[in-house]
Amino acid sequence: MSYDEQIEHMRSKGVTFNHVTMDQAKTYLERKNSDFRIKAYCKNYEVKPSTGEYINLDFNYLTEMAEIDHQLRRFITKFIVHLEHILKQNLLRDLTNEPTEDGFTIISDFLVENPGVLSSIEEKRRQSVVGELIDKYRDRYSMWSILEVLSFGEFIKLYGFYYERHPAKGKHENILHHIKFLRNAVVHNICLLNSLKRPYQLSSFRRCEEVVSYLSRSPISSKARNKNLENPVIHDLITALYVFQSVCADRDTKKKYCVELNRLFKADFVKNGAYFNGNSIIQSRYEFFIKFIDYYSTTSYN
Repeated sequence: MSYDEQIEHMRSKGVTFNHVTMDQAKTYLERKNSDFRIKAYCKNYEVKPSTGEYINLDFNYLTEMAEIDHQLRRFITKFIVHLEHILKQNLLRDLTNEPTEDGFTIISDFLVENPGVLSSIEEKRRQSVVGELIDKYRDRYSMWSILEVLSFGEFIKLYGFYYERHPAKGKHENILHHIKFLRNAVVHNICLLNSLKRPYQLSSFRRCEEVVSYLSRSPISSKARNKNLENPVIHDLITALYVFQSVCADRDTKKKYCVELNRLFKADFVKNGAYFNGNSIIQSRYEFFIKFIDYYSTTSYN
């Protein structure tokens, strides 16, 4: 469809254009977000059973949600990259302090049990910026060298492999796959906030009991906890924040992220908060996160 046809299609579905001109809407679709992508946020709105038209949905409500989603993904990307770095540093520290490990044998054993990882590394040798590093160490990888060439998913496998051999408290090796899902979503620029009303259906999704237990000590009601943790995006973001709180030893770093979370949710995300006053789903999800952030900020560094 042409841009005019895309706009007309949205109008036929009940989307109003009360806060923007047609020319402004066309410019937005041409330069900022596609019709296909912006319509993803329509999933958060009720429809009239008789006509299938959306209820109380304006074009600007969609563009505002898209901007909030963009800001949230940007925060998550920075935050999870930092978390990955901390997990790697902690693993190297534990390895260095483990007298039964030389840093080479465990990698040899790991690659024997995970031949797919070795194949993936070999593929990167031919078409990746880490190719030179792989060429240098491919005959005898150590923990230090291999961490530089693994994907996040491969790192999670190695992380679990190490702590299965050397069990230790507070490593969270069994829940890092939740962080992988979230990381992959933001790296590939997948919409997150289009799933507030109808969560993504993932056959492998199971709630993390560590996170359930953590939130059970918060002032958030059990009904609100259970309802929101059924949403994989919400669950996995909270899981990532929970793991970061546990593995990061630097109080100032944890405080920095708490300050940024508060600024995002309590200032940036509500600049046009009136747009969502008529949507009970968006409001309830937002209220849950405010309560969570308050609790998280208190438990992170105080």
